Amino acid sequence: MSARIAGLGTWLPEQVRYNAAWPTSFGTQQHAGDDRTFNDIPTSDDPLAAAILARDLAREASDPFLGAVERRVADDRMTAIEAETLAAQAALAEAGIAGSEVDLVLSHSIVPDRVGPASAVSVAQRIGAQRALAFGVEAACASGLVQLEIARAYLEAGLARVVLTTQSHLMLRAFPMFHPAAPGLGDAASALVLTNEGSGLSMRGSHAVTHGEHALSVTWVRGHDDSTDTTWWKAGGDFRMGSRAPELAKLLMRETVSFGAAT
Repeated sequence: MSARIAGLGTWLPEQVRYNAAWPTSFGTQQHAGDDRTFNDIPTSDDPLAAAILARDLAREASDPFLGAVERRVADDRMTAIEAETLAAQAALAEAGIAGSEVDLVLSHSIVPDRVGPASAVSVAQRIGAQRALAFGVEAACASGLVQLEIARAYLEAGLARVVLTTQSHLMLRAFPMFHPAAPGLGDAASALVLTNEGSGLSMRGSHAVTHGEHALSVTWVRGHDDSTDTTWWKAGGDFRMGSRAPELAKLLMRETVSFGAAT
Protein backbone atom coordinates (compact mmCIF):
# COMPACT_ATOMS: atom_id res chain seq x y z
CA MET A 1 0.00 0.00 0.00
CA SER A 2 1.26 3.52 -0.77
CA ALA A 3 2.26 5.91 1.97
CA ARG A 4 -0.12 8.80 2.56
CA ILE A 5 0.27 12.16 4.27
CA ALA A 6 -2.66 12.24 6.68
CA GLY A 7 -1.83 15.32 8.74
CA LEU A 8 0.20 18.52 8.51
CA GLY A 9 1.07 20.73 11.47
CA THR A 10 3.01 23.95 11.88
CA TRP A 11 4.24 26.17 14.69
CA LEU A 12 5.06 29.85 14.25
CA PRO A 13 6.39 32.26 16.88
CA GLU A 14 4.16 35.14 17.90
CA GLN A 15 6.90 37.76 17.54
CA VAL A 16 7.12 39.37 14.09
CA ARG A 17 10.18 41.29 12.89
CA TYR A 18 9.40 43.90 10.26
CA ASN A 19 11.84 45.61 7.91
CA ALA A 20 11.81 48.70 10.12
CA ALA A 21 13.89 46.72 12.64
CA TRP A 22 16.94 47.37 10.46
CA PRO A 23 18.46 50.88 10.23
CA THR A 24 18.41 52.76 6.94
CA SER A 25 22.15 52.16 6.62
CA PHE A 26 21.46 48.43 6.17
CA GLY A 27 20.32 48.92 2.59
CA THR A 28 23.28 51.16 1.78
CA GLN A 29 25.74 48.63 3.19
CA GLN A 30 24.24 45.77 1.21
CA HIS A 31 24.49 47.60 -2.10
CA ALA A 32 28.16 48.38 -1.43
CA GLY A 33 29.03 44.83 -2.52
CA ASP A 34 27.59 42.02 -4.58
CA ASP A 35 27.49 39.27 -1.94
CA ARG A 36 23.72 39.71 -1.53
CA THR A 37 22.86 39.22 -5.19
CA PHE A 38 22.33 36.28 -7.50
CA ASN A 39 24.86 36.96 -10.24
CA ASP A 40 24.77 35.87 -13.87
CA ILE A 41 21.50 33.97 -13.64
CA PRO A 42 21.06 32.35 -17.06
CA THR A 43 18.05 33.33 -19.12
CA SER A 44 15.61 30.48 -19.60
CA ASP A 45 14.67 29.25 -23.06
CA ASP A 46 11.10 28.99 -21.82
CA PRO A 47 9.36 32.37 -22.27
CA LEU A 48 7.23 32.06 -19.13
CA ALA A 49 10.18 31.11 -16.92
CA ALA A 50 12.24 33.94 -18.43
CA ALA A 51 9.45 36.42 -17.69
CA ILE A 52 9.20 35.24 -14.07
CA LEU A 53 12.95 35.68 -13.60
CA ALA A 54 13.00 39.13 -15.16
CA ARG A 55 10.01 40.33 -13.13
CA ASP A 56 11.21 39.09 -9.74
CA LEU A 57 14.83 40.12 -10.14
CA ALA A 58 13.73 43.61 -11.19
CA ARG A 59 11.60 43.90 -8.06
CA GLU A 60 14.50 42.91 -5.84
CA ALA A 61 17.24 44.88 -7.60
CA SER A 62 17.00 47.90 -5.28
CA ASP A 63 15.52 46.15 -2.26
CA PRO A 64 17.99 45.08 0.47
CA PHE A 65 15.25 42.81 1.87
CA LEU A 66 14.85 40.94 -1.43
CA GLY A 67 11.07 41.15 -1.30
CA ALA A 68 10.68 40.05 2.33
CA VAL A 69 8.35 42.18 4.48
CA GLU A 70 8.08 40.31 7.77
CA ARG A 71 9.51 37.22 9.44
CA ARG A 72 8.72 35.31 12.64
CA VAL A 73 11.31 35.26 15.44
CA ALA A 74 11.35 32.62 18.19
CA ASP A 75 11.86 33.59 21.81
CA ASP A 76 15.23 32.46 23.19
CA ARG A 77 13.36 30.28 25.68
CA MET A 78 11.74 28.24 22.88
CA THR A 79 13.63 25.03 22.22
CA ALA A 80 13.76 23.03 19.01
CA ILE A 81 12.19 20.13 20.89
CA GLU A 82 9.24 22.19 22.09
CA ALA A 83 8.69 23.81 18.68
CA GLU A 84 8.68 20.42 16.98
CA THR A 85 6.39 18.97 19.64
CA LEU A 86 3.84 21.75 19.08
CA ALA A 87 3.95 21.17 15.33
CA ALA A 88 3.66 17.41 15.88
CA GLN A 89 0.59 17.80 18.08
CA ALA A 90 -1.08 19.93 15.42
CA ALA A 91 -0.31 17.34 12.72
CA LEU A 92 -1.63 14.49 14.85
CA ALA A 93 -4.81 16.44 15.58
CA GLU A 94 -5.42 17.04 11.87
CA ALA A 95 -4.82 13.35 11.13
CA GLY A 96 -7.08 12.28 14.00
CA ILE A 97 -4.35 10.00 15.33
CA ALA A 98 -3.16 9.71 18.94
CA GLY A 99 0.52 10.05 19.77
CA SER A 100 0.46 6.58 21.28
CA GLU A 101 -0.23 5.15 17.81
CA VAL A 102 2.99 6.49 16.29
CA ASP A 103 5.54 3.79 15.43
CA LEU A 104 8.40 5.95 14.06
CA VAL A 105 9.48 9.55 14.76
CA LEU A 106 11.99 11.28 12.48
CA SER A 107 13.31 14.75 13.29
CA HIS A 108 15.50 17.40 11.74
CA SER A 109 16.56 20.46 13.77
CA ILE A 110 18.70 22.87 11.80
CA VAL A 111 19.66 24.54 15.12
CA PRO A 112 19.37 21.69 17.64
CA ASP A 113 19.26 22.25 21.38
CA ARG A 114 22.21 19.87 21.81
CA VAL A 115 24.65 18.10 19.53
CA GLY A 116 22.81 14.92 20.54
CA PRO A 117 20.55 13.11 21.01
CA ALA A 118 18.22 14.12 18.18
CA SER A 119 15.04 16.04 18.98
CA ALA A 120 12.97 13.04 17.86
CA VAL A 121 13.80 11.21 21.08
CA SER A 122 12.19 13.87 23.28
CA VAL A 123 9.37 14.64 20.83
CA ALA A 124 8.32 10.97 20.92
CA GLN A 125 8.28 11.03 24.71
CA ARG A 126 6.26 14.25 24.86
CA ILE A 127 3.53 13.08 22.49
CA GLY A 128 3.21 9.73 24.28
CA ALA A 129 4.73 7.60 21.51
CA GLN A 130 5.99 5.03 24.00
CA ARG A 131 6.42 2.23 21.46
CA ALA A 132 8.08 4.34 18.75
CA LEU A 133 11.57 4.20 17.30
CA ALA A 134 12.93 7.76 17.16
CA PHE A 135 16.01 9.18 15.47
CA GLY A 136 17.26 12.23 13.58
CA VAL A 137 17.75 12.71 9.85
CA GLU A 138 20.47 15.08 8.63
CA ALA A 139 20.48 15.96 4.95
CA ALA A 140 20.68 19.75 5.24
CA CYS A 141 17.87 21.55 3.37
CA ALA A 142 16.70 18.27 1.85
CA SER A 143 16.15 16.60 5.24
CA GLY A 144 12.36 16.83 5.03
CA LEU A 145 12.34 15.04 1.68
CA VAL A 146 14.69 12.35 2.96
CA GLN A 147 12.39 11.89 5.95
CA LEU A 148 9.52 11.23 3.55
CA GLU A 149 11.61 8.62 1.73
CA ILE A 150 12.41 6.83 5.00
CA ALA A 151 8.79 7.06 6.14
CA ARG A 152 7.53 5.61 2.88
CA ALA A 153 10.05 2.76 3.06
CA TYR A 154 8.97 1.85 6.61
CA LEU A 155 5.27 2.05 5.76
CA GLU A 156 5.40 0.11 2.51
CA ALA A 157 7.65 -2.55 4.05
CA GLY A 158 5.15 -3.05 6.87
CA LEU A 159 7.66 -1.94 9.51
CA ALA A 160 5.39 0.88 10.71
CA ARG A 161 1.74 1.90 10.47
CA VAL A 162 2.09 5.54 11.56
CA VAL A 163 5.16 7.73 11.02
CA LEU A 164 5.70 11.26 12.34
CA THR A 165 8.29 13.59 10.82
CA THR A 166 9.25 16.93 12.41
CA GLN A 167 11.37 19.82 11.20
CA SER A 168 12.47 22.94 13.08
CA HIS A 169 14.15 26.03 11.68
CA LEU A 170 15.13 28.26 14.60
CA MET A 171 17.82 29.81 12.46
CA LEU A 172 17.66 33.43 13.60
CA ARG A 173 19.20 32.67 17.01
CA ALA A 174 22.38 31.59 15.23
CA PHE A 175 22.41 34.05 12.33
CA PRO A 176 23.78 37.62 12.48
CA MET A 177 20.94 40.10 12.01
CA PHE A 178 23.09 42.28 9.73
CA HIS A 179 24.09 39.44 7.43
CA PRO A 180 22.80 40.18 3.89
CA ALA A 181 20.63 37.04 3.92
CA ALA A 182 19.12 37.62 7.39
CA PRO A 183 15.95 39.44 6.21
CA GLY A 184 14.93 36.41 4.18
CA LEU A 185 14.99 34.03 7.15
CA GLY A 186 12.39 33.27 9.80
CA ASP A 187 11.78 30.77 12.59
CA ALA A 188 9.21 27.97 12.36
CA ALA A 189 8.57 24.27 12.90
CA SER A 190 6.50 21.78 10.93
CA ALA A 191 5.40 18.16 11.12
CA LEU A 192 3.82 15.50 8.95
CA VAL A 193 1.89 12.36 9.89
CA LEU A 194 2.08 9.52 7.38
CA THR A 195 0.15 6.26 7.28
CA ASN A 196 -0.60 3.53 4.75
CA GLU A 197 -4.28 3.49 5.64
CA GLY A 198 -7.23 5.79 5.04
CA SER A 199 -7.23 8.98 3.00
CA GLY A 200 -4.58 11.58 2.43
CA LEU A 201 -2.03 12.78 -0.10
CA SER A 202 -0.51 9.68 -1.68
CA MET A 203 3.25 9.54 -2.30
CA ARG A 204 3.48 8.41 -5.92
CA GLY A 205 7.23 8.55 -6.40
CA SER A 206 10.38 10.57 -5.94
CA HIS A 207 13.87 11.14 -7.29
CA ALA A 208 16.93 12.17 -5.29
CA VAL A 209 20.65 12.59 -5.97
CA THR A 210 23.31 13.92 -3.58
CA HIS A 211 25.82 16.39 -5.00
CA GLY A 212 28.83 15.92 -2.74
CA GLU A 213 30.76 18.70 -4.41
CA HIS A 214 28.49 21.14 -2.56
CA ALA A 215 29.24 19.79 0.92
CA LEU A 216 30.98 23.05 1.90
CA SER A 217 28.92 25.42 -0.26
CA VAL A 218 26.53 26.20 2.62
CA THR A 219 27.61 25.00 6.05
CA TRP A 220 28.21 26.03 9.64
CA VAL A 221 31.41 28.06 9.95
CA ARG A 222 33.40 30.05 12.47
CA GLY A 223 35.72 31.69 9.97
CA HIS A 224 36.84 31.73 6.36
CA ASP A 225 39.96 29.58 6.51
CA ASP A 226 41.38 26.60 8.38
CA SER A 227 43.01 28.76 11.07
CA THR A 228 39.77 30.52 12.09
CA ASP A 229 37.18 27.90 11.13
CA THR A 230 37.95 25.49 13.96
CA THR A 231 35.92 22.34 14.63
CA TRP A 232 33.01 22.40 17.06
CA TRP A 233 34.80 20.49 19.81
CA LYS A 234 37.59 23.05 20.09
CA ALA A 235 37.43 26.58 21.50
CA GLY A 236 36.63 29.30 18.99
CA GLY A 237 34.21 31.97 17.88
CA ASP A 238 30.46 31.76 17.38
CA PHE A 239 29.13 29.44 14.72
CA ARG A 240 27.07 30.93 11.90
CA MET A 241 25.71 29.78 8.57
CA GLY A 242 28.22 30.54 5.84
CA SER A 243 30.38 28.97 3.16
CA ARG A 244 33.86 27.55 2.75
CA ALA A 245 33.32 27.39 -1.02
CA PRO A 246 31.77 30.78 -1.93
CA GLU A 247 32.01 30.36 -5.69
CA LEU A 248 30.16 27.06 -5.48
CA ALA A 249 27.61 28.70 -3.17
CA LYS A 250 26.92 31.38 -5.79
CA LEU A 251 26.55 28.70 -8.44
CA LEU A 252 24.16 26.78 -6.19
CA MET A 253 22.01 29.88 -5.62
CA ARG A 254 21.93 30.74 -9.32
CA GLU A 255 20.82 27.23 -10.21
CA THR A 256 18.20 27.28 -7.44
CA VAL A 257 16.61 30.45 -8.84
CA SER A 258 16.63 29.09 -12.40
CA PHE A 259 15.29 25.71 -11.35
CA GLY A 260 12.47 27.30 -9.39
CA ALA A 261 11.44 29.52 -12.28
CA ALA A 262 11.53 26.61 -14.72
CA THR A 263 9.46 24.46 -12.37
